[in-house]
Amino acid sequence: MSLVNTLRLSLWLSWQELKGRKTVFFINIALLALLVAIPVTVDLMGRAREASVQRRLDYIGPSLSIVPVGITSFELATAQMKNRTLSLEVYNKIKRDLSALLRGIEPRLITNMPIEGKVYPVIGIDPATVYSYPLIRYSLGKDEALIGTVMAQKTGKSEGDIIRVGNRDFRVRGVIETTAAVEDIAVFITLSVLQEMTGREGEINEIRLFPESASSLERLRALLKSFSVPVEIIDSSRGEVAEMQVETTLRRYQNLLYAISFVLIAFCIAISTYINLEGRKKELSTIYTLGVTKGIIFHLIISRTVWIALMGALCGNLIALFVTMLQGHQIPVREIISFETLELTVFMTFLIGVGVSIPFSLYAVFRQNLVEYLS
Repeated sequence: MSLVNTLRLSLWLSWQELKGRKTVFFINIALLALLVAIPVTVDLMGRAREASVQRRLDYIGPSLSIVPVGITSFELATAQMKNRTLSLEVYNKIKRDLSALLRGIEPRLITNMPIEGKVYPVIGIDPATVYSYPLIRYSLGKDEALIGTVMAQKTGKSEGDIIRVGNRDFRVRGVIETTAAVEDIAVFITLSVLQEMTGREGEINEIRLFPESASSLERLRALLKSFSVPVEIIDSSRGEVAEMQVETTLRRYQNLLYAISFVLIAFCIAISTYINLEGRKKELSTIYTLGVTKGIIFHLIISRTVWIALMGALCGNLIALFVTMLQGHQIPVREIISFETLELTVFMTFLIGVGVSIPFSLYAVFRQNLVEYLS
């Protein structure tokens, strides 16, 4: 019998078992799903928690800011940049050389311009590279602007209104959430437009750096101190120590949970395979007496375990994702879901299922009198 026909037969037998032993079949899948879901939930909740902490820290501001020499942290915080700028080449060099240590990097141009008759900060951002929250929530066009909460109050503008910046009108794309910083009283427009309006094409005066992790922050500081271009490094002490503690606490027992779950999965599959083999003796004996080889019988015994293992692992990952989303971390699914975890759990459950069921299958198939054993 060809491999294709063997697979068809195994699928047919699995379907017959599903129809005849629904309760046992689904109990096996549910049990494996639960064992997979426990460590995966911890894993995904850890990812969601880390993303949530990072989001809150990013909401406050970047860990490091690169500004022209002579600019102080107070001047940056109050948007007083003294008309000093950096070339975009500095941004490109940092992005090229240090990207492995960063999860976000964005260039800005900060200046002061007349807005509705009074002078306020105007900040140019590049929509293609913006990482800062809550700006990342918006898609900003060249004729659009974002305004802070205080700016909205002072000008009486809201989403959809026209606001005049310098000698150009922009449609308000939205009012960003308060950040308790200069952004609240600023207007955001696209970087290229602000460069054009101020005659500073190719110039910026702040590069915001968001480290990949707490451990990469120290390396960033060291590398920037020996940077070939003279710049000022402003450290905002965002709280990476707290972030590292969160990561360590959530991940501390994760590998142990996976190990325990996989051991329990092996134990459950062993029991399930034995019970199933005892219950299918007459069915397999009938097939064998009809001329099916021992190799096919061996394949059929294992195939049931394979389907249960795969279905259990997939269901377990779905349960874990659902439970994690219910926790209210307010993190998009794409930032929570882990395809590496999915691949690991599905592969390991499949491997354990096959590995555990092989000894039972060999014992049953290669006995001297298979028909007598199966009868």
